[in-house]
Amino acid sequence: MNISVFSNLFQKKTSLIDTSKSLVLLELKKLVSKYDYELFENKTIYHRSEQCDVPLLLFIPYRGFVLFEYKTWSYKTLKKSKPKVSSHVEKNEYTLSYDNVSDFIKDKYNDISNGEDIDIFNFLILENISSSQYDKLDDDIKELLPKSRIFFQDCTADEMFKKLSIIKGKKDPALKKDIISFVFSQYMILSNKKACYVNKTQKAFIDSELLHVNNIIGKRISGKSSLIIQKAIYEKLKNRTTEIAIVSKKEFLVDNLKKMFLEFIEKNAVVLELSDVKIYSDKEFKNYHKTNKAGYDLIFIDDSDLFEENELEYYEKLQKNKKIVYINHKTKNSTVTLDKSYHKEIEYIKSDEKIYILKQIRKLVCSNENDIKIFAGLGESLKDLKDDIKSFCGLDIKINTYKKLPYQAKYIFLLDGCKVEYNLLDYLSKASKEKTFVIYNEKCDNIQKLKKERVVWKNF
Repeated sequence: MNISVFSNLFQKKTSLIDTSKSLVLLELKKLVSKYDYELFENKTIYHRSEQCDVPLLLFIPYRGFVLFEYKTWSYKTLKKSKPKVSSHVEKNEYTLSYDNVSDFIKDKYNDISNGEDIDIFNFLILENISSSQYDKLDDDIKELLPKSRIFFQDCTADEMFKKLSIIKGKKDPALKKDIISFVFSQYMILSNKKACYVNKTQKAFIDSELLHVNNIIGKRISGKSSLIIQKAIYEKLKNRTTEIAIVSKKEFLVDNLKKMFLEFIEKNAVVLELSDVKIYSDKEFKNYHKTNKAGYDLIFIDDSDLFEENELEYYEKLQKNKKIVYINHKTKNSTVTLDKSYHKEIEYIKSDEKIYILKQIRKLVCSNENDIKIFAGLGESLKDLKDDIKSFCGLDIKINTYKKLPYQAKYIFLLDGCKVEYNLLDYLSKASKEKTFVIYNEKCDNIQKLKKERVVWKNF
């Protein structure tokens, strides 16, 4: 009999597989754990307006990806087969057969990496055939299915490692785990606009089936907002009919969330519009809901700790039969805890503002540090600060008002902290990736409160 799968091992539309009882996969997972590889089971890759299901893909740092085809053929079936190679099969050192899935992966990787290519090696898993049984097969089958590219039912983790170690291909020091996000962009987090691979906690949340009520607990600059944006995008890609909204208490944070959403879909190389995931301020959402009672299937409440309890009860009642994700709800148990904060240090300086800023910025510029943001009020004494920084430090920098919030910076200088809304001061004090300088001339309630609450952050 003929088995058509020989000429079509790796199809673009590959069915998902149940690997829960696989002894071969058990050994493969031992290998993954030992060598810090990454194994992806039954995942979907999204690219532009298309998607591709990938049953089993392994990432090996510095080498690339290994694409597996999982087969439950019996020895008896394989022994009786008469394999035929169709004309579209392309033989080369990297593949067992022509591979549409590989093409899809490479196209996605190429798109996000701006033209770079990556090696993808194909292997076959034969769950019900041993190595000794393979040796008894006809030569024409062995030629089509080389032993060096097969994991058999009796294959150990050490044997798998040896087979993976001898695959040809240049080792590339640039192929670290971050490039996984070039393929599975649902696992992408942006840091300084650079694509990074999520940590284990973030990945688990992205993959999770959301509960009716969810609560993400984490300090500021722990990646919470990025995580909910990415989760919202992923949920929308999985089901385009899912109605999703993100709500923020403060209107000034809404623009940041919208910018982040647009940046993510661009970096993810997927086709979505800002209108596909609605992002509201609390006030905007309530006005919307007055005339639109249908609501949303899923609502994310960003910075829930800024809401009053009765305001959160409004959203929970609204989502009675649907799903809601809180960020830092004060009284709900945590379903996800982000225990790493990317904020480094905060320094309070009672000093003449202009002189201190000029000295500190000059010091940073001399160390080739240019990722600096300055926030200030509109006082008369600050009108010439920009010019002074340019002539004294050689840096042309914009002085931002507290109402305009760009993305985080490595170094942030905060002036006029006594004259602004405390929530703005608090938010920006935690928006640096390296250090925040709070500069003031006199003590005030804002500075005292900020110092007091800052104690909580010292362990992060």
